[in-house]
Amino acid sequence: MTTPLFAAQQLMMADFERWPNNLNGEIGVYGGGEPDWERPDQSWFYDPNTPGYHPKNVKSGVKSFRLVNSMNPNSAIWATFSIDLGPTIDVKKVPKKIKSLDVSGYKYLTFWIRGQKGGEHFRVAFRDAKAKNYQDESTYTPMPKGALKEWTFVKVPIGKMNPRLKLSELDMVGIHFGKNIGNAKGSTLFVDDFVFTKE
Repeated sequence: MTTPLFAAQQLMMADFERWPNNLNGEIGVYGGGEPDWERPDQSWFYDPNTPGYHPKNVKSGVKSFRLVNSMNPNSAIWATFSIDLGPTIDVKKVPKKIKSLDVSGYKYLTFWIRGQKGGEHFRVAFRDAKAKNYQDESTYTPMPKGALKEWTFVKVPIGKMNPRLKLSELDMVGIHFGKNIGNAKGSTLFVDDFVFTKE
């Protein structure tokens, strides 16, 4: 959590203790990550009301976010978790255009991740305000061999992303976790505490 001492050095994007995210933007899962809403073992907020809840699947507080690949019978081969960086301005446009966030003063995006079994693959994705569709403009694979079973701190050097990515107008941060990056059906990841930091 951000403390007053480091408030100027950090910006909490999502700790999942409340909905939507900490910047009031939407959170969603798409493609093969979209839940079958009739089942309780799907991707979405992971909290004490979740069947089988265990504190080991939360890094801080009492909630995290659970990503489960390809559990919906109509799922696609790709699966994406998406954090929008501000309030939705126009829900009629596709893609939705939100108020972009200026993160050009930060050096890193950090977060925590753990795999249910270990070895689950994931890729971090970014999109800015000039994007004409939902395609990523820059991606980063911090752990090529996959996630560990233990909570692991991930630090993404956003200043070294694709130079075409406009950090002063960032619209979305996402996590890919689908079949297309090597995950089997049911592969499960837990994520927590997404923070932009200058340190």
